[in-house]
Amino acid sequence: MPTNERSSNLRRYLLGMSTAETREAIEVEYFESPDALDRVCEEEDDLIDDYLSGQLASDEHNAFESHYLATPQ
Repeated sequence: MPTNERSSNLRRYLLGMSTAETREAIEVEYFESPDALDRVCEEEDDLIDDYLSGQLASDEHNAFESHYLATPQ
């Protein structure tokens, strides 16, 4: 999978915007491979940086606040 497509899939995964099939594939991969988990962590860092610098598109910004920042409380 090309790097840009992988990054896009990971970003959508972190924002809760991916399909169940994609979520499952990503989770299987990062449980089996430390390199895959590292890629998820790197994408997570980039996503947080983009949020803090105001560089997210409005749909990503909303998803970040409603999904990523969400807590059970």
